[in-house]
Amino acid sequence: LSGGTLTANGTISLANFNMAGGTINGTHTLNGALSWTAGTLNNTGNTTIGAAGVLTVSSTNDHDMNQHVVINDGAINWTGGRIRGGTGATLTNNAAFNDTASNVVNDDYGGAAFVFTNAANGTYHKLAAGTTRFDTTFNNQGLVNIDAGTLQFNGGGTLAAAGILAADAGTTVNFSNSYTIADASKLTGAGSYQISGGTVSLSGSVAASNLLITGG
Repeated sequence: LSGGTLTANGTISLANFNMAGGTINGTHTLNGALSWTAGTLNNTGNTTIGAAGVLTVSSTNDHDMNQHVVINDGAINWTGGRIRGGTGATLTNNAAFNDTASNVVNDDYGGAAFVFTNAANGTYHKLAAGTTRFDTTFNNQGLVNIDAGTLQFNGGGTLAAAGILAADAGTTVNFSNSYTIADASKLTGAGSYQISGGTVSLSGSVAASNLLITGG
């Protein structure tokens, strides 16, 4: 797709589909090999990456999804470019979200907050050096693995009771804005956990290792 609006509804299987311009609207489940290099999802549509779907979000372009709902039941490989939302946009990961982009997820469009949710069955993998910064809400109900670099929560959110942050040696998790950490949640691994800004609210018993308070 290089321009215009593609309206897709229902379950669709695709082979080597690339969105390089234009926009996709409608309510749909997409399976197969998909890539998003340019163009936007700036509409009120609903895109589900099916269990047999792999979406690669690549290039240095911004990837904009103002108002849009994205649900991942397969795999999303984020390799480059910012992800921007707003006006109630949501991205929910129920499977594998692989981050080698070391870039920014933000709320540039304003309005109701753009919310990224790593759901109970979801795993977010931070796989590359450098910093990935969430300037919008990040809620974790599942597993977040920080295998390399720094993961910065700069837009608030919640670590649920069943949520786990697992930071490998040499990595950092930075809470630089207000964040809520629920009773029974876990901050594990040999990496560093830093509170550098905002108010981090801890409830009950939280398993934490290598916690450093430098601000907030």
